[in-house]
Amino acid sequence: NHRGLLGLRRHISRSRPAADQLLLSLLQISPNLQEIHAIWEIQVSAKDIKTSLELLSCTAAILSYRPSASCPTEQQQQIQHALDAFAGVLILRRLKPLYFHLSSGSKPRSNAALAALTAVAGRGGSVLRDLVAAFDFAHSALPKLARPPRASASAGDDSAGATTASAAAGGDHSSGNVPAHWLAWNELSVSRRPSRALFIEWVAMMLQMSDPLLLPVILQTRPLMSGLLSHLASDPPAVVSGVLQLLSDKVLGGSSSRGVSAATQLELWGDAALHQLALIAAAAAAVPAAVQGAAAVAQKLVDL
Repeated sequence: NHRGLLGLRRHISRSRPAADQLLLSLLQISPNLQEIHAIWEIQVSAKDIKTSLELLSCTAAILSYRPSASCPTEQQQQIQHALDAFAGVLILRRLKPLYFHLSSGSKPRSNAALAALTAVAGRGGSVLRDLVAAFDFAHSALPKLARPPRASASAGDDSAGATTASAAAGGDHSSGNVPAHWLAWNELSVSRRPSRALFIEWVAMMLQMSDPLLLPVILQTRPLMSGLLSHLASDPPAVVSGVLQLLSDKVLGGSSSRGVSAATQLELWGDAALHQLALIAAAAAAVPAAVQGAAAVAQKLVDL
């Protein structure tokens, strides 16, 4: 099973036209991807860690797949509908094992589960609505996964914010001048990345893909928004800028923000979130453009 999943994931990751044909052939043989579901069933009882990790990675790769522009429209629709259906079954039948991985205490497993959830959320539309309706956002694992690594947060949020500001201000991002988790933030290996990086990508994907009706629901889901904002000043400058720009675009401007009431907008910025924004804004005079841009967005949000 492990070797087959690894081979499938590698083939999906190759050039798009070839991968299109691979997926179409696979769907012709197995329209509902029954073999992948069968491995999920086996892993519920077998719990082979190596195979479980590859299963999560393969699931994320499948659900993240987008057909190439050269793929005929009818075939593109066939692939998209099949992958949406696959995601729907995961939401219906696989959340319990995903919770198990999220709460395992193993960074490789929890990170792989977060990556799979991000891929599910990336399907958007009815898939995302079903995910938001079904997922237990009160799960005790989420606050832990949303925290920066212990060394970065051990001195408290003030220290974490100061670390971001001073490291960025120096303009030297060598390993001796920035928090260690910044250096691992964009590692190719999901298992080596900080869990907070995967958590932020999951929440950001849900915000990006949400429609005007779903957006207020996500914004009012406290474990998500609190996890996203409560340690923001400890994140790399580009991540800070991206998160605040996303919230500015989705919450304060554009057509998607029209369904977000003023009360929901204000509820988003609790004391912990405002404290993080204050740390970011205070660093604006001493940091490069990426964080200066974030500070400008932060000030806009604070002025709400």
